[in-house]
Amino acid sequence: MRNFKYLKILYWFSLLALSFFSHSQNLLDSDEGIILEGAWNMINGKELYKDFFEFVTPGSFYFIYLIWKIFYPSYWIAKIASLFLFWGTSFFIFKISNEIKKSFYNYLPPLIFVISSFCWPIINHNAYNLFFLTFSSFVFIKGLRTNNKINFIASGFLASLSIMFLQQKGLALTGTMTIYLLLLFFYEKNKQRLKQIFWFLSFCFLPLTLLFLKWPTQLLYENLINFALQNYIEVNKTPYGIFIFFLILNILIAIILKKQKNKKIYFLLLLQFGLLLTTLARPDRYHVLLIIFPIYSLLPILLEKIITIKSWVKYLYLTFIVITIFLIVYPFLLFIYFNPPSSTKEKTLEITKFIKENCPEKNDLFAAPFIPGLYFETRKLNFTPYYLLMTGLQNEEIFNEVKNLIEINQPQCIVMNYQIVEKFNYSKDNPVDKYITENYQLQTKIQNDLIFIKQ
Repeated sequence: MRNFKYLKILYWFSLLALSFFSHSQNLLDSDEGIILEGAWNMINGKELYKDFFEFVTPGSFYFIYLIWKIFYPSYWIAKIASLFLFWGTSFFIFKISNEIKKSFYNYLPPLIFVISSFCWPIINHNAYNLFFLTFSSFVFIKGLRTNNKINFIASGFLASLSIMFLQQKGLALTGTMTIYLLLLFFYEKNKQRLKQIFWFLSFCFLPLTLLFLKWPTQLLYENLINFALQNYIEVNKTPYGIFIFFLILNILIAIILKKQKNKKIYFLLLLQFGLLLTTLARPDRYHVLLIIFPIYSLLPILLEKIITIKSWVKYLYLTFIVITIFLIVYPFLLFIYFNPPSSTKEKTLEITKFIKENCPEKNDLFAAPFIPGLYFETRKLNFTPYYLLMTGLQNEEIFNEVKNLIEINQPQCIVMNYQIVEKFNYSKDNPVDKYITENYQLQTKIQNDLIFIKQ
C-alpha cells in the first residue's frame, strides 16, 4: 500500500516535470504575447480597456500582473506560474474521473492531456480558463454526490472566476450547471435543487459585480461582447471537421454509457456539448482540444464498459479510441520534434538583441500585425491601443488612427510579420502598410520578421 502511495507521488511529480520539459522554450508566441503585453502595459501604468484594447475578460492580465508585482516582470516567472495552473488542470481531470469511479485507468487522461498540449501557448487566457473550468466542474460533481451546499457555493465562485478569465467558456459552464440543476429539479421533484441553484448563482454573480465597479458597463459591452460579435467570427472562419468529430464522439459516448444512470456522467456529457458550442467561432484543433476535458474524464469508465462487451464490437470501439488518442497526440509530438525544448529560441534572442541595440527609446518600436510579445521581450511600450491589427477585424478608421500614432511617435524600428496572419487573409492595402512602405526602409529579415528602419 505504501509503495502504491509513492508511485502516485512519482506519477504526479513526473507529470509536472513533463509539463515543464515540454514547455521549456520561448517561441515568441503571439497568443502568449497577448497576456505578456497586456500585463506589461499595466506594470507601466496603463489601464486595461481604457488605455489599450482587449476583447477577453481581465483575469489573465491581472494574474500575471500580480505575479510580476510579487516577483519580477520575467517571461520565465510568468511561464512557471502558468505551468503550475496547467498541471492543476491535469490533476482536476483526474479528480473528476475519480468522482465517477475510482480506477487505475484514471491515471491515463491526465497523461494524454499533458502530451497533447506540447504546442499550446501556456501563458494564455485559454489555459488559465481551463484550470477554473475543471476545478469548478470537479467541485460541482462532488456536490451532486454529497448534496452539500458548500460544494455549490464553491463551484459557483469558481465558475465566476472562469468567466473572469474567458467569458464565453465561463458562461457556457455556468449555463450548463444551472440548466442541469433545473433538469434535476423537474425530474426528481426535489426542492433542494432550487436551493442549490440559488447558492450556485449567488456566488457566481457576486464576484462578477467587481467588473462593473471597476469599468463602465458600456465600455465592457463594447470590448467584451460587441467587438467579438461584430468582427471575430467573420475573420476566424475555419473548417468544422474536428468540431463534428468530437460532437459525434460525445454522442457515441452517451450511447455507450446510457445504462449507467449516473448523474455525474450525464452532466459531463451535457457540459461537453455546451463547451463544444463555444468553439464555433473558431473550431480549429487547438480550440477544440482545449475543452474536451469532459471526454478525457469519461475515458476510464468508457474503457471499463467497452472491455465488458462480449462481441466483436468491443474491438471496434477500442480501435476507435486508440485512433482518437493518436489523432490527439500525434500532431503535438510532431511539433516538439521540430521545436525541441530549450531555454529560448535563436530567433527570439536575435530579434530582441537587434531592437535593443538599434531602437533605444521606450516608444521606439511598432510591431504588427500580431506579435505583441515583442514589446515585453524588448521592454518597449506599444504606443497604440491595439496588440492586434488585422484587416477584416479592424476597420479603416482604426488603421488611420494607428497610422497617425506612428507619424506622431516616429518609432525607429518597425517589425512586421505577415506570415502569421496569412490564414486570416490579411491585406497590405491599408493606411498603415502604405505609410511604412513610403517612410521606412527594410533593414533585415529574421525568419519571418521583417525589420524596417526609419529613412
